[in-house]
Amino acid sequence: EDFIKDIKVGSKAIINPLANPDKEYEGKISRISNIAVQDNGETVVPVEITITEVDDFLLPNFNINIKIIVP
Repeated sequence: EDFIKDIKVGSKAIINPLANPDKEYEGKISRISNIAVQDNGETVVPVEITITEVDDFLLPNFNINIKIIVP
């Protein structure tokens, strides 16, 4: 919630699947929700990320780590 003001549509994202943390995908923020939600006691703002280079390894519902690059 604190950093949502710094995130913009088009911001770069780095995605690492927990199943293979050495594998890295690049993406861009394609949508930012206009509604914050509560998740495990934290306020979060959902975002959608479009992955720019897709392969067969990354599957729906995989657990991932995401780093959003802000200027």
